[in-house]
Amino acid sequence: MHKQINTQPPVNRVIARLILSIAICILGLLSLQAEAGDDYTLNRSYFIDSSNGMNLEQVQQEHFTAYDGVLSGGYSNSSYWIKLRIKASTQNLILRIRPLFIDEVRLFDPADFSKNRVTGDIHPWSDADLPSTSLNFVLQSQAQPRDVYLRIKSLHSYLIYTEILPKAEFIFVEEIEGLIYSFYFTFALIIAIWLSVAWIFSRDFVLGIFALQQLATVLFLFLLLGYGRIFLEKYIAPDVLNIASFWALAIYPLIGALANNALLLEYKIPQFLRWILRLIIVGCLTVMTLMYFGQVVFALKLNAMVVLFGSFVWAIGALMAQMQVDPSQKISLMPTIVLKLYFLTIAIAFFIPVLPLLGIIQGGEASIQILRLYSIISGLMIFILLQYRAKCSLRYEIQRSSNLKSQADQERLYREEQNKLMSMLTHEIKTPLSVLKLIVDEKLTGSDLEPHANRALKNINTVIGRCMQLGKLDARELQVYLSDVNIQELIHDILIDKKDSQRLALENTVSSTVPTDKDLLNIILSNLIENAFKYSAANSVVRLTSSYARQGEIPGVEFVISNHIGIFGSPDPREVFKRYYRNVSATKISGSGLGLFLVRELVDTLRGTVTYQDELNQVSFRVWLPI
Repeated sequence: MHKQINTQPPVNRVIARLILSIAICILGLLSLQAEAGDDYTLNRSYFIDSSNGMNLEQVQQEHFTAYDGVLSGGYSNSSYWIKLRIKASTQNLILRIRPLFIDEVRLFDPADFSKNRVTGDIHPWSDADLPSTSLNFVLQSQAQPRDVYLRIKSLHSYLIYTEILPKAEFIFVEEIEGLIYSFYFTFALIIAIWLSVAWIFSRDFVLGIFALQQLATVLFLFLLLGYGRIFLEKYIAPDVLNIASFWALAIYPLIGALANNALLLEYKIPQFLRWILRLIIVGCLTVMTLMYFGQVVFALKLNAMVVLFGSFVWAIGALMAQMQVDPSQKISLMPTIVLKLYFLTIAIAFFIPVLPLLGIIQGGEASIQILRLYSIISGLMIFILLQYRAKCSLRYEIQRSSNLKSQADQERLYREEQNKLMSMLTHEIKTPLSVLKLIVDEKLTGSDLEPHANRALKNINTVIGRCMQLGKLDARELQVYLSDVNIQELIHDILIDKKDSQRLALENTVSSTVPTDKDLLNIILSNLIENAFKYSAANSVVRLTSSYARQGEIPGVEFVISNHIGIFGSPDPREVFKRYYRNVSATKISGSGLGLFLVRELVDTLRGTVTYQDELNQVSFRVWLPI
């Protein structure tokens, strides 16, 4: 019983369990956060200031539009004013504003006009009322409900969620969210490290692009979760970090597009989709160009639309993808069903948070979390995908190594056969050439040596002819041309050039012509007759019989060539038809070791059979051909 080998390294299994454990912890903490919070907000409404120059007194005269949950205003150059109706409270409250990527939020609270109340990405983190992972203001207690106003100006999407909580509740929610953020960041960092190390060892192009994408995810989360404001405040100005966040938003989709395109192009997809994939890259580069020229709002809006479009295209491409069959292309490693599941999951995970970002649909509180959760979902999917791809790659490399070893073995055998061939040719041609050289040197043409010269030339021609026939067999260039063959005439033609033709006893009962290949049959019978003359007892009779015979229901003709065993003995039945085989005791006789091998191969080509028998001091070769 064979023991199954686990091809997944132990380190990978540990990392996989760690990553899945962190994902489970994040989901658990999200469920805790969903249960937290006693919101003191009675109602919410907003007003859009397209002039960006209105003050509080002017805005209070305008009509505000009520909304619930999250304000989804999309990308805009205008300012948004939000009016919040607050419940009466005997304790100070905390106005909590999310997400963090809001450039500036200014508070107007009638209970406290004593100072300039402002926060946001372009302001120092330490200047906040309560420095934390969210934007916030402390609201003074008041016995009566009141309205407070927020003036929001941001180049980011106007995706805004506000809630008003007691301080204890605020601290609890912030602690939970802080844990979630730390898990987010740790999760992304572990995947990035794993992908980077895996790429260092494999140098796989697709894996390298995904590793780069995950490193961009780490940077993106570092800025998105507010860690940049917290840890780099002493070294980098807040407005510089805000600009860096814009570029992170632009660069991250470009790297993601390159990674997804590289993965999809491992498969066979329609040509028009290949052009659309290039168009996605052009769109990402256009976003960066607009960003460079200061068109931030339009650039970020186009950025979201490009990736939304790209997610749709990648999903369609995955549905249409087929395994690569062109050997000139990179071989796809995973079944297409895995590719489909990956891109469909990524598309769904991206559509949900991006539609509120663009202001296409109104999002709830969950859309704030989903926006952050997207990086976790995509990271987890990338991890699972590339883990599976690594297993497929390992299986492919094992199979490829096996194939290469098989090819190497075949090449080695081929070289060995070529060496044997050259050795045989050297040995067999050397003696005839020596005879010819003697004749030429002594100028004995017309003397008794002339028959020896003719015989030497004939031996050379025989060896060369057999090598040429062998070459055609190996190259599969041998063609069969059927014609009506008169067996008696064919045997007569064969015996014309045989000096021992008088030794052949012919018994032919084939009265009509036989439909077969005349040239191939000539080679078969010539080799068998020559073999019988060469290795039979001196001056003994060689018998050739031809007759009609059937194999099962198939009619045919049978040739039997038999002779008495000579002084060199009989060949080994197990080796007799093998290439280059020669009886050890017969090496003094001129021969190539190819004659009987060619007989077997040519008989197979004509769909016949050939057998060898050794009994009663006599050997026989029996050839049957269908007609």
